[in-house]
Amino acid sequence: MMASSPPRGSARSTKGSAVAITGRKSISSQPLSAEARLQTDYQRFQSNEPRTLSEDERTRIRQLAADIPSLWKAPTTASAERQAIVRQLLDQVTVTVIDDSERVAVEVRWIGGHRARTHLVRPVARLEQLSD
Repeated sequence: MMASSPPRGSARSTKGSAVAITGRKSISSQPLSAEARLQTDYQRFQSNEPRTLSEDERTRIRQLAADIPSLWKAPTTASAERQAIVRQLLDQVTVTVIDDSERVAVEVRWIGGHRARTHLVRPVARLEQLSD
């Protein structure tokens, strides 16, 4: 007796315990309606959006921002958090070596436009680099 093939759209057993589906399109391959696509996109958008802060959270952030030195010195503040604080406060730092010497001019531009300037001494590799 010859084995017949299963009718279209039915499942048949293949090697092992795998099951093959033949003859029907899967539901997921059908195009979504425009409305369903928009709903899916909107749900994805909402899940990627940061949540709105509560009034208590906003108040706490304002208190911390008003007292950055305490936040900076707190034993619970990690180095990575200090770096994040600095990145929020600084716009640009420019370091200029003066005449290939040990003297360095540093300009710090803070968020908000204030600029601070200073001169520092750096280590040099050769004695000839020392200024007179």
